[in-house]
Amino acid sequence: REPAAPAEASAAPAASAAPAARVDPCETPPAEVAAYLEQEPGWSIVRVQDLIPDDQTLWTQYHPDACPGFTAADLTGARAPSYALALRKPTATGAQEKLVVLRRDGERLIAQTLSSPVPEGFLQVVWRTPPGEVSAWDDTERARLAHDGVVYERLEASAVVFYWDGGGFRSILSSD
Repeated sequence: REPAAPAEASAAPAASAAPAARVDPCETPPAEVAAYLEQEPGWSIVRVQDLIPDDQTLWTQYHPDACPGFTAADLTGARAPSYALALRKPTATGAQEKLVVLRRDGERLIAQTLSSPVPEGFLQVVWRTPPGEVSAWDDTERARLAHDGVVYERLEASAVVFYWDGGGFRSILSSD
């Protein structure tokens, strides 16, 4: 089969398409996440613009269509989404951050704080990791995730993988 002949050039320059406006994935969280946030005055999900410039670049490079402040994951094998939320709250002396999971239990979600509020340093982000094996940063510990896990990460510094073992959440420090 012969390659197609090139199209003839026209005398008028082709109109260039304007780049599509980038949709902020943090702008419209799932309804269940929005309902939880309404019960937590002052707390908001971490957004790309909240991160320091280097972390903004890394996040958008590795997770271009994701929000650093929430992820959906099948944490319990329910085949319905649970959510992990990286939250921040401005205070008089700076800000605080925490990690909350909205865990699926039948038809309802149960909120559980996995990382208690601490003074905000460099913000951490959250993302889903698929089932499989994870190991500690120093290879002293391994875990097999039967379902999705969530990674709570300080970019270029440390990451903790949280996973459901059937009776509760466990964690493993996967990078230091």
